[in-house]
Amino acid sequence: MPADVRALLIARIDQFPKQIKDIILSASALGREFDLQVLGMIVGDQNLRDNLGFVEAGAVWVELDDGRYMFKNNLLKDAAYRMQIHTRRQELHVLALNALEQVYAEDLGPHSFELAYHAEQGALEDKACRYLQNAGDLAAESYNNDLAIDAFSRALKFIPEDALEMRFSVIKRREKTC
Repeated sequence: MPADVRALLIARIDQFPKQIKDIILSASALGREFDLQVLGMIVGDQNLRDNLGFVEAGAVWVELDDGRYMFKNNLLKDAAYRMQIHTRRQELHVLALNALEQVYAEDLGPHSFELAYHAEQGALEDKACRYLQNAGDLAAESYNNDLAIDAFSRALKFIPEDALEMRFSVIKRREKTC
């Protein structure tokens, strides 16, 4: 994005009070669409509820359906995400992963890709490997072979070279989707 556009978007975010700005920055790590319950677990549910109307009035995001929200502008989300230091973004991804695991504890399967993304970005290698394998299996079951191959290939990066059985299992599942 051009520097002047990015500067305008950052200036827009900086106009919000600190508490609102922190909510927007935290939500940016969740992606363009996010679950309000997950965001509430990251920023503190009471904090979010008290300030939700203010964020909506600021035209930052819109409600899609009950509890799902979407940033109105992907450039604004990206600017909010990039204005944070790497360690803070990594911390937010770990918080997001933990929140997703709690919110969807009954059925994590459909959220495997989202969980894998946050585990990778949060540098949680074991969880990234597990969720990438789950995501690969899920994609293979729905005949989305390119996505399955990508997930299995990314999972292999987290498996130690000497874990031959596990590596072979993932390679075999990846090859089966070709």
